[in-house]
Amino acid sequence: MQEHLRSAEALATARGDQRRLARVSIYMVIQSVLAQQYDEAVRFGQQALAIGQSLGDLAIEVPASAYLGVAHEARGDHRAPVDTLQRNIEHIPEELRYERFGQATSMASFSRSTMSLSLSDLGRFAEATQQADEAARIAEEAGLRYSLAFAWNALGVAHVVRGEFARGRAVLERCVDLCRTFGLPVIMAAAMALLAVALGQEGRAAEALAMAEEVEGMPVSRRFHAERILVSLGAASVLGGRPDAAMRAGAAVEAAQRHGARASEAYGLHLLGSIAMHRDPIDLSDVDTHYRAALALTEELGMRPLMAHCHLDLGKLYRRTGKSEQAQEHFTTATTMYRDMGMTYWLESAEMGLNTLS
Repeated sequence: MQEHLRSAEALATARGDQRRLARVSIYMVIQSVLAQQYDEAVRFGQQALAIGQSLGDLAIEVPASAYLGVAHEARGDHRAPVDTLQRNIEHIPEELRYERFGQATSMASFSRSTMSLSLSDLGRFAEATQQADEAARIAEEAGLRYSLAFAWNALGVAHVVRGEFARGRAVLERCVDLCRTFGLPVIMAAAMALLAVALGQEGRAAEALAMAEEVEGMPVSRRFHAERILVSLGAASVLGGRPDAAMRAGAAVEAAQRHGARASEAYGLHLLGSIAMHRDPIDLSDVDTHYRAALALTEELGMRPLMAHCHLDLGKLYRRTGKSEQAQEHFTTATTMYRDMGMTYWLESAEMGLNTLS
């Protein structure tokens, strides 16, 4: 596919055919995302969108904006896709809400699903849930299973990131069943990886590990959202007590750094810190390094849920080392952030951390 698209790009450029160049660029966004070339994906998306806007062609502008949002989300620039996709949603007329614009999904539904993923990492859960619910409603009304699978995956992400594991598991199970029935492996791999995490958090370790092993055997898991899938598999390994969990987490960080997937890198660094925290003997410097590196990335990217986790775990680290003042500072920050985002599952742990210092 990429070889044909490169040939088409050269022909369109040589002919000065802007409309065809834009259409090629739209497909090259997805090809670049699947190849983990996220900077290239953003470049192609921006090129297609600029051409569409110059031509005033909605059939180019809408999918270009939708896929540019995917490229930004995959790279971890979560603020950018929220702005891009919100404008795209507002740009699609009501009578075209089911329209695919030559793509595989309803662009109105797909734009909402992708925006929901970024909103979850930003800690804007009410908005994330609302967008995913609306994406699912559009897909169901139009009878578009592919769009519905994307929407349910996004809704599952919102619940799991917030700490609502049972709700997340339920919707992810529906998503996986839909994908199995109708042969949608790309979305299924991402949904199953996160489902493994939800199962692990519920204490169902054997099921979590079995799910993770199935995902590892799916070649498509190394393409779409590959770095985030690796992090999820690493987290499932930790929750399931696998001895190679550190190796998996390290592989996730290495892949994220190599491909420029900065949000996944932050998740992976935090996971490495959590693994190091439970080693015997513990290397306190190693734990601190990983957590602080993750914290710096989350602050830059605005990833407030993971930022709160970093503060919570740094509080636990400093309490363990007798640095009560620093521990209290981090526990207080985590408590405030969890309360503001409605992350009640972890709020209790942060409040307990504060109580142990009083």
